[in-house]
Amino acid sequence: MDAFSFQPGGGAHATFAAAVIIREYFKEKGDFKRGEVITTIFTHPCDVATPAVAGFKIITLMPDENGYPDLEAFKAAISDKTAAIYITNPEDTGIFNPRIKEHVDIAHEHGAICYYDKANVNGVMGVSRAKEAGLI
Repeated sequence: MDAFSFQPGGGAHATFAAAVIIREYFKEKGDFKRGEVITTIFTHPCDVATPAVAGFKIITLMPDENGYPDLEAFKAAISDKTAAIYITNPEDTGIFNPRIKEHVDIAHEHGAICYYDKANVNGVMGVSRAKEAGLI
């Protein structure tokens, strides 16, 4: 990306700014088919609402038998229409997804952008960086 902003303060403001940036990123590339965002049932509500307000169709994943975002359902849902995944880790249930890197790798294989919301872990542990977790 050639441009970005440090202006959004956080929360819904940041998730909306990210959705608009993602939309414009694909628009600038001439990729107009990417109109979907995948998220989970236990993610922050703004991770669903703000991409919807930005014009994306939302695909919501349910948990698997262990309470994690269902990886097989994710594989079935992702396509060349997927602009991004919006995922909170740990989810709002407090469960940390140990397979998050698999979700990110699959998203990147399909050309999607990953919006990784780590607010819950920052509240518990202080600071969390997606890069240090091997996600960037």
